Amino acid sequence: QIISWTKPEAGWIKPNVDATIFNDNQSFGVGMIIHNDQETFIAAKTQAQSGIPEPKLAEAWGLLQAVNWASEMNLDNVRCA
Repeated sequence: QIISWTKPEAGWIKPNVDATIFNDNQSFGVGMIIHNDQETFIAAKTQAQSGIPEPKLAEAWGLLQAVNWASEMNLDNVRCA
């Protein structure tokens, strides 16, 4: 299945997250990027954490971090879908 990026609705911003697990280091990391409804890049960030969660949990953790990060930047109208 091919999944392609779709822009958020007008007036919204959208964080996208991808996670990776490093078994050798007993850690995982996430990459986060935020775009607006005009497909304009707003910001990007990486973050690492110790432990080896299930892949879906690593992605969920990354999404939570992205939403918190958007809040810290005082960004409104964040939509993750």
